[in-house]
Amino acid sequence: MFVLIAFLFVVVLILLYLNFTKSPEIIQIQPVPVAAPTNVIDQVLNWKTYSNSEIEFKYFKDLVISQESSDSISLHTPKNNYIYFNSENDSSSTIAQYLLKVDKISATAWEGQPSIQVQNTKKTIINGLNCIQRIEYLLAADVAVTKTYFKKGNLIVVITFSPAPGNKSSEDEKNYSQILSTFKFTEKKVVTSSISQSKVKTIIYLLPQGWLSVRDNSQLFEVGYNPMTQDIQMSTTNIIIKDKLKIGENFSNEASYMIVNYDGGSRHTLLSSYFGGKITDQDKFADYSEIEYLINGKNCLFLNGISYSQFPLVWGLCPVSTTKGLLITTDDRANFVKSLSTLKFNI
Repeated sequence: MFVLIAFLFVVVLILLYLNFTKSPEIIQIQPVPVAAPTNVIDQVLNWKTYSNSEIEFKYFKDLVISQESSDSISLHTPKNNYIYFNSENDSSSTIAQYLLKVDKISATAWEGQPSIQVQNTKKTIINGLNCIQRIEYLLAADVAVTKTYFKKGNLIVVITFSPAPGNKSSEDEKNYSQILSTFKFTEKKVVTSSISQSKVKTIIYLLPQGWLSVRDNSQLFEVGYNPMTQDIQMSTTNIIIKDKLKIGENFSNEASYMIVNYDGGSRHTLLSSYFGGKITDQDKFADYSEIEYLINGKNCLFLNGISYSQFPLVWGLCPVSTTKGLLITTDDRANFVKSLSTLKFNI
């Protein structure tokens, strides 16, 4: 019996020895193939390239591009949506500070009420550029737009995706993102004048006989009117000159002159803010024109032919000082220049 127990003990020792000296099993883990990320820029190498003295970007060949001025470009998509590029010189040290000024203007831009409602804001980096992207609901137009703000030095560039009301397109949203991925600033000299001096028309001061002048409460300007055919209305912020109604008429032309906050940036941007965003081709008459007038040494930009519902047909902006501008609106497209000749600045 003892011999049997000893034999079994030896067998167990041998088995234990063989088990611990056995080579370990090697488990090989095969790496899971990972698809390389698609470079968005590679997808648009066959797109067209737009470049000017400030910016450069690529865009899908089916988009219709139009140069509205040196600081305003629009892209019209086949689905009837728009992508806008707007630029202006601004002294703000950051994009966030610039947006504080924009929001301050828009807070009372729609008949004394806010013109936009910011629904989302995020800081991001696109094509190596720091930027801020916001979704802004335009109250007057009843549509939400996506705006991406870039800054280089004193140059601010705003790229906007503006879908037509009820016409949101995922394809156009993708095009917008891809266009953003190709955006960059150019190294060329920045052109600061949007309209050449050869197109500037000089207005000579002339107060017709029998006309009177009225000065605003801030004492910054005065303008003439014909007391025989026009009435004036004054408030703390503006002057309204309105044609007297004739028998059988229900409507008469009127012109408004109002001092507004203006720091010398893009006049297009400030005028557009009163529409809750960008003025599109759909908001213009066929004979729409942009004219620059030199009035008492002030360069005044006028947009003649705005067809935006319930808004005046002519919009103008004259810089008055380093912080103020004169906003002029009227329904009288044919005769508003005559009134401009009676305009005088007192600063």
